[in-house]
Amino acid sequence: MRKALASLRRFLRPPSLRYDGLAGLVLGLGNPGARYAATRHNAGWLVVERLARRAKLDFAPGRGDFHAARWVRPGGDVLLVLPTTFMNRAGQAGAQLAALTGLAPERCLVVVDDLDLPLGRLRLRARGSDGGHRGLASLSAAWDTEGYPRLRLGIGRPADDTVEHVLAPFADAELDTAERMVEAAADAVCETLERGLERAASQFNALQIT
Repeated sequence: MRKALASLRRFLRPPSLRYDGLAGLVLGLGNPGARYAATRHNAGWLVVERLARRAKLDFAPGRGDFHAARWVRPGGDVLLVLPTTFMNRAGQAGAQLAALTGLAPERCLVVVDDLDLPLGRLRLRARGSDGGHRGLASLSAAWDTEGYPRLRLGIGRPADDTVEHVLAPFADAELDTAERMVEAAADAVCETLERGLERAASQFNALQIT
């Protein structure tokens, strides 16, 4: 009976994450916990969750400060990643993933919110500055480069308190646009993986979702 129970536990245990043979990573930046789950600052996290849902994948704790799911794709497997640190320490997960996978930063697509883009706009670029975004600044410091692709989702800049703005949920009047923006961003990630960043950027950077 004891042996049968042990065999059942092994059967039910989710497979361990593998970090070898990956074509790339997709990191969705955000803050962990229910308090922040639906906030504007977690737009990147929402996109990576959407990709996992489409592929019917579950996230598992990684060997570091992140949860991840391995997305098996014809063009090469991709690791979908949600750092479990707060935003300004996202570089911890970035450094751990670089060590685990051996992938260079240019193979990591970072999905992130952007105050300087209006709600409903996407911007996909191969590299760039952090623009004052603490998550990007932490990753750039950990990887010692700004040369990694990023997909920014516009959340708009308020006239007053930006901290309150980014840490608040989307307003009721914004929800439909935000939902369609997340869906379009997930499409943009897929297009980037399948056809390359330049082609995806030409298609999605021109969108204005209203």
